[in-house]
Amino acid sequence: MVRHLAGPTYFLYAVSQMKSTTGIQKLRGRPKTGKTPVHALRIPDHLREQVDAWIAEQPDPRPSRSEAIRRLVEQALAAHLRTEAEAAERRAREASWRGGGDAS
Repeated sequence: MVRHLAGPTYFLYAVSQMKSTTGIQKLRGRPKTGKTPVHALRIPDHLREQVDAWIAEQPDPRPSRSEAIRRLVEQALAAHLRTEAEAAERRAREASWRGGGDAS
């Protein structure tokens, strides 16, 4: 049998009659600064040095490192698409040559 030394304890809770606020909720965290989402990128030191060297070659105003990486990625993708289009064109030309020579 368990005995309490102080006797029974009663807890009273105060009930608030105030209405809850349903207005604008506060936003948590750092405020948004840009329109596009941030993507973190880890690059080795030698690649960062190459990006910095490319920045140094650019005319004033020189781009920031982030802008330089964006520009370099855009240039690489454009070059890749050009080479893919040229390769497809070359394959089509070669196929037409083979097809044209057999038809005579």
